[in-house]
Amino acid sequence: MKKPNRCSEVIVRDENDKAILFDSRSGAMYLVNSTAGFVWSLCDGSKDLEEIIGLVKSRFGGKSYDVDGDVTKLIGRFSELGLITIAEG
Repeated sequence: MKKPNRCSEVIVRDENDKAILFDSRSGAMYLVNSTAGFVWSLCDGSKDLEEIIGLVKSRFGGKSYDVDGDVTKLIGRFSELGLITIAEG
């Protein structure tokens, strides 16, 4: 199973209902909503994608949108931006 893991060079700061992710390597900053911030916090290298999706559903409920697809896309985007790595585990 693939397990997303936050890059140690990325610093997070919680701001009300949002989070700021600062990549100290590139100087890039990303403002994300509380759901994305929660997903970010779950990317600790110990959980696979299915576990993360399950925790998001538990916390926010199974709303009418596609939680599985949204979380998968978000983790893919975090990976593209170099904010996380995805290890086989």
